[in-house]
Amino acid sequence: MANLSEEARWEDGVYQLETTDPVLGGPGGASNRPHLELANRTRYLAALLEALYNVATHSANGLMSFGDKIKLDSLGGSDVGAPVGDGPGEPLAESGAAGVALSAARSDHAHPYPTPAQIGAADLGENAFSGKQTFGKAVVEKFISLAGNNIDLALGNWFGKTCAGSLTFTLGNIPPAGAVGCFILEVTNGGAYAVTWWNNLKWQVGAVPRLTVSGRDVLGFFTRDGGATWTGVVICRDAK
Repeated sequence: MANLSEEARWEDGVYQLETTDPVLGGPGGASNRPHLELANRTRYLAALLEALYNVATHSANGLMSFGDKIKLDSLGGSDVGAPVGDGPGEPLAESGAAGVALSAARSDHAHPYPTPAQIGAADLGENAFSGKQTFGKAVVEKFISLAGNNIDLALGNWFGKTCAGSLTFTLGNIPPAGAVGCFILEVTNGGAYAVTWWNNLKWQVGAVPRLTVSGRDVLGFFTRDGGATWTGVVICRDAK
């Protein structure tokens, strides 16, 4: 016995069998039509509630992830309005079945995209783009002030370290060969102490730069072979 081929789709109405309709089963059969329309509604509502559950319970600080936003939009379609926002930090409008469900899930009826100040509080997950991407607004990155000496490239691409003694910099989560790994490092008072760099680091004409004793130096680093070779450049010495 086969099951109905359901789709996550909102049906505007459920067909009423007429006295003149023949008793006909199977795919496309008139007797199965109202059952299929109800099944489609059920599957649609189940998918919608799953997305809203993720929004209500899994989002950091009440922020909707882009994955959930896309899923809600895909469920909304043109007939049922899913929450829609105009940009970062602006509340999502609520309309149709999706809006009613979202209103029930959240009391304040607002579900903003993360603002730049909230980037550090929300984990939006990882995204892999296979084509060219054009962003209508700035891409915001965090500045990471190092308490220790390890530079973890999974956390960001802009780091700062104020030296208070001799130290050895280390690296973590270097991208694999074929991917480019790069970051900026601001070193304050580095020339006052012995600073040791990681292995396989190459400098201009092979000379390790002399850091400023009392001041801030800005350095850049990149690799494209999984860290087998790093290139370091001085972007700004003794920035004032």
